[in-house]
Amino acid sequence: MQTTILARPAARTLFRLCMLIACAASLAGCQTMSGSSWSLLGNSKGDAETLRSDYAAPEPRQWADRRDDIINQRATGYGLVHMPTMQRYLDGLLAQIKKQAGVPDWPGSVHVLASSGLDAYATAAGNIYISQSWLSSAESEDEIVALLSHEFGHIYLHYHELDTALDHSNQVATWVAMGVGIATNAAAVSGWTHVDSVTSAYMLGRELAAAAWGRSQESAADLFGLSISLKRGYSYGAGYKTMLERLATWEEENEKQAAVMREQMRQALKQEAEQGGAAAAEKAKTSLDAALSVPVIHLNFALTSALQLGSDGVSDIWKSTTSKHPETLARLDRLTAAVDLLPPEEVKEDATTTPWLKAQGERRTAQTLKNYQSAIQALQNLESPAAMGLATKAASGPTARHTLPLHALFKAQLARAGSKKGGRASGRVGDVLQRNMVAEPDRSWFSYAEYATQLLAQNRKSEAAKVIDMGLSHFGNAPDAWPQAIGFYGQTRGWSAAKQRAEECKRKFARLAQACSNAAASPADIAQQQKASEEKAAAIVKRLFN
Repeated sequence: MQTTILARPAARTLFRLCMLIACAASLAGCQTMSGSSWSLLGNSKGDAETLRSDYAAPEPRQWADRRDDIINQRATGYGLVHMPTMQRYLDGLLAQIKKQAGVPDWPGSVHVLASSGLDAYATAAGNIYISQSWLSSAESEDEIVALLSHEFGHIYLHYHELDTALDHSNQVATWVAMGVGIATNAAAVSGWTHVDSVTSAYMLGRELAAAAWGRSQESAADLFGLSISLKRGYSYGAGYKTMLERLATWEEENEKQAAVMREQMRQALKQEAEQGGAAAAEKAKTSLDAALSVPVIHLNFALTSALQLGSDGVSDIWKSTTSKHPETLARLDRLTAAVDLLPPEEVKEDATTTPWLKAQGERRTAQTLKNYQSAIQALQNLESPAAMGLATKAASGPTARHTLPLHALFKAQLARAGSKKGGRASGRVGDVLQRNMVAEPDRSWFSYAEYATQLLAQNRKSEAAKVIDMGLSHFGNAPDAWPQAIGFYGQTRGWSAAKQRAEECKRKFARLAQACSNAAASPADIAQQQKASEEKAAAIVKRLFN
């Protein structure tokens, strides 16, 4: 830590306060995370032995409801891609992985995410979700088996429970203290003062807690997944190695694009925090009050801004620091060193391409993947004359009712209407999203929320509320849909109605209690909370110095 920064009275006192509170809470948080022999730091020889060893008996568990899990994934992002032929092929590969691991009867299947990134994750229901971008870019069955084996490793080793543990905890002081430590180092690089950096310590601390544990998770899942794929007779070079190289390349390219957005959001957070802090300082009676209250007020303002940006925006701000797949090239180096110590006869060189190319090239599958690429191209440059043609093509054939292609068409229509001289968006723009809302295999929450937003923009509140009603009738068991729905009810039916819905949300999903309450907060509630934060800051000062 840089003493020149911590020497500031406000920063030093806030740091001390956070650390004192954190010491009382940190042990409880760490106890929720259990270790595994697969997560040892190890060395190349030990890793090679691990790859050849038998699998330890998996821990007993209670499986989450599979259908509710799928519904919730359809309420996240652009939802899922209905690709029945490809999914049967992927489920067949997953069945082989389960058999190799000695758990052929475990539940779960593979589903395709409507994501433009190289995303993949596993859930407590035993399901594995991989993005359509993986299916477009992978070149062999070896690579797909490597990806599925890795994600199944998270299930086998019980690592999917980390997210649940973090969701159920609310150790604000611990996370803030962690964030303060990181912020101190970041200040020297970014040019922020210590106090500036603390404004986002809450969110940063929470993400760092997940990422630090995630490093151990990824290493263990790598060894487990590679062991599975090698024992199934797949190539390391064409499989795991290529998969990680592809991921590293994508992360590098994505980071360049995300850097600009992160900086814009960071400046927005900083500006709002400074405005709020300045207002609080003006109300302070003494210079000492001002020095100590401003950092606390800054933190509150930053949190409010972060929540307004949404979880995706907050996550993206810290993506380069808290990637769920940290140090991808270092992971690759570790695995390569272990594989080099294996007997040559245990490491296959040739790739298995024929079954994969057949699955990838199946008529409906190939057209679906092609249409998604067209939709993504349209969204990347909506001002282009080609955008409308690409979007129209995307929302046709097997993807005529899919969320992402329809969203691209909606945005292209909106851009065209807005570009007309003196023109305004037609009242019918956005109605194209209704195609998805009547398609059961393709339905996603995103379409309901996007359509309701369009109606609200046209001051059609009653219609917007009905759209959200329809959405919740299908996604009532999807936790991720509720906070956004509650916010819509507040804007369309009043904040009393929103609070009633928030209470219902709390009864259904205990882990979302705070999120649901936040979503039901009216502008008056937010103002009152801000006042309470100022009073709390003053109380902290009195307790410390009286």
